[in-house]
Amino acid sequence: MLLGIVSDTHGNLENLRRVAEDLVENWEVDFIIHLGDECEDIKVLDEFEVEVVQVHGVYCQHYQDPEIPKRILCQFDGYRFLLTHTDTKHKNDLPDDPDPQELVAEGEVDLILDGGPCPGGVPSTVVDCTTPELRVLREGAISPKDLFPSRK
Repeated sequence: MLLGIVSDTHGNLENLRRVAEDLVENWEVDFIIHLGDECEDIKVLDEFEVEVVQVHGVYCQHYQDPEIPKRILCQFDGYRFLLTHTDTKHKNDLPDDPDPQELVAEGEVDLILDGGPCPGGVPSTVVDCTTPELRVLREGAISPKDLFPSRK
């Protein structure tokens, strides 16, 4: 199963459209996960034959709507994921929103996909997990040495 993950599209619909087209046509992803901010941007993804999962960003107007989930717990290929736009509680959270840190501490999730800000402004490290030999596509805050300590 392949997941395409996008975040912080902030109304840049043409870039989102190009990325979605690449994910669907070239990578043949099964799902596109949109991790927020601009919840209206997701309409662009309706143009593609792919399942979409959306998390609202903390500054999205819909974030305060108690009917709309802020964090989503789901499973892909047997792994328990938390989809969120923050890795901690946030001032805009609703009282019943789960605390990502508690979920991790209690072993409720295997992986967090967090669309929030990167520490120190350094972008995320992007890893290609589509083959048995993992490879770094873009080095970011986590170095390949830290990701793969057994490699020389």
